[in-house]
Amino acid sequence: MLKPTARVHVLATTGSITGVVSPANPASNVSAVAGADTVASTVSGEAGAFTLALLPAGLYDVHIDAPGGFRDTTIAGVSVTAGQAHDIGVVTLSPQ
Repeated sequence: MLKPTARVHVLATTGSITGVVSPANPASNVSAVAGADTVASTVSGEAGAFTLALLPAGLYDVHIDAPGGFRDTTIAGVSVTAGQAHDIGVVTLSPQ
């Protein structure tokens, strides 16, 4: 007698961008932008860490909306690959 079997394979279709904003306090708004569209956004945590998750593979500009006293910053051309996290490292904000 045959036994039915179901096999499930998970295919990664998205990736993520991670990094740290310095100084960490106060928190910064961080966004992944593709063309004119904001695809994902988050707020940096207590230590300045952030993750922009569930991004389709492609190129993104990471925009950091800095808190008062610091300049907004954009990291252009960040590549996202499905199934991987791209760490952009520490982004140090410049004073105004």
